[in-house]
Amino acid sequence: MDSASRVRRTGRAVVVALVAAVLIAGLPVRANAAGATWLNVSTGWGYTCGVQSDHTLWCWGLNRFGQLGVGDTTNRAVPAKVGAGSWRTVSAGLNHTCALKTDGTRYCWGDNSYGELGLGDLLRRNAPIRLLHEGVWDSISAGGDDTCAIRSSGELACWGYNQLGELGLGDEVNRSVPAVVDANVWTSVTAGDTFTCGLQSDGSRHCWGDNSSGELGLGTTGNGWDVPSNPDDGTFLAISASDFNESGCAVSTGRRLYCWGENGSGQLGVGDNTGRTTPTMTPGGGWASVSVGGSHACGLMTDGTRYCWGSNYYGQLGLSGTTNRNQPIRLINEHKWSAVSASPAHSCGIGVDGRLWCWGLNSSGELGVGDTSNRTTPVLVS
Repeated sequence: MDSASRVRRTGRAVVVALVAAVLIAGLPVRANAAGATWLNVSTGWGYTCGVQSDHTLWCWGLNRFGQLGVGDTTNRAVPAKVGAGSWRTVSAGLNHTCALKTDGTRYCWGDNSYGELGLGDLLRRNAPIRLLHEGVWDSISAGGDDTCAIRSSGELACWGYNQLGELGLGDEVNRSVPAVVDANVWTSVTAGDTFTCGLQSDGSRHCWGDNSSGELGLGTTGNGWDVPSNPDDGTFLAISASDFNESGCAVSTGRRLYCWGENGSGQLGVGDNTGRTTPTMTPGGGWASVSVGGSHACGLMTDGTRYCWGSNYYGQLGLSGTTNRNQPIRLINEHKWSAVSASPAHSCGIGVDGRLWCWGLNSSGELGVGDTSNRTTPVLVS
């Protein structure tokens, strides 16, 4: 693999010193009585996007590459409406964003240095653009400089940066339009910074791309895979690849949480800081979902309780402090959640009442509360 590419990409990871894990009690701090309710949220590198219950799309935070999709490159500290029409879901990546409308059409915007917008060129866009006549999509995931999506038929396609094989196409050639990965039926895909993972219809886990820290979970390090590889290690319901580091996590059909890869900040949640090359079970059961950020992760239990672990330098664990944790920790007496999304240094979640909360780094307004002050507990988005 290209060593220069590795230096360029791994330099993005947020790495901080490890300190002991403790349990903190408290309640979210409300910023104001924002009335909007939200369907989904996605956290990117210094910015956030989400779809409200009326199917409008909003983004806020860092906007250097036009990744907010609002027609310019000016940062926003509160949610700004993106485009028109009825939106279903959105995925925020490193410097680009992709979203699907309710009719399944795909739109992408932001940086396009490697064709990660999938529009057939390398031109940057600061507003949503679609590639005409490409069919209907079911889900989408924007990663570092690449994107993957699943069509309504279950077909998986990827595009963008591919020098580490993260598109799963059997080579290391970049693509500027969607390219079909294989003929299997896929149910989910998660594009990380330098690797990608997905689940097929039988629940099997497949990963491909860089493997320098064992982030593919195949029992080895080095020499990545440029096609999907299945280690035959069980069946899973949900999976997440770190957008900006080298680790992954998945929820098994038995509702247990397994993580693998880099673990310098305790982001695998297994009680230490030793990396793993195969999925290792974290404490507890009853998991519903997981989201891996840079060097931290958050997940939800089936009862709606939120747990976070790993790096906490900016308060991105939302546990009232900046102490790292190497096991899943919850904020006692916190309200219940329906969704959570972790980025390199901030996180956001949607409560069961539909309200949106964010916490962690806020230097570019990525928390959406009208200022640039960090928060160590969840605050209600303006």
